[in-house]
Amino acid sequence: MVKQRTNPNGFTLNEEGTFDFTVHTSPEQKVTKKGTKLMKWFFSTVKKGEQVIIETVFFDFNVKDLLLVLGAEEDPESGILDWDDEEVVGKQFAATIIHEEDKNGIMREQWIDFEVIDVEKESVMEKAKAATDELKPEDIVWDN
Repeated sequence: MVKQRTNPNGFTLNEEGTFDFTVHTSPEQKVTKKGTKLMKWFFSTVKKGEQVIIETVFFDFNVKDLLLVLGAEEDPESGILDWDDEEVVGKQFAATIIHEEDKNGIMREQWIDFEVIDVEKESVMEKAKAATDELKPEDIVWDN
């Protein structure tokens, strides 16, 4: 079971901090009444020891770093990004969420410092940590 949180009263800012995320579903692409293109994303992460699904919106002007960390290829001449919305599902990355006021004094969520999570490296690190956690002081042999 994945705990979910929904605010029926409007947009709520996600918690500030650096988190590991997994793309939960393909993004929903929409166009606002003013013609602004946006993508609604759903990510799973762990907060306070529980796996949760969070949602957020990226616009064309601020989605580049996310798409690149998810494996998009950028055309060096045009800057256009090529990516597959189904292939991003399950991909993992780390990012930092901060809150900043916009020009109208409204607090907005900003996602920065995107990094690829090397799943193979993480798995090796977890196994090493688990092995270390299982050691008892009497099991350690010191060379003199």
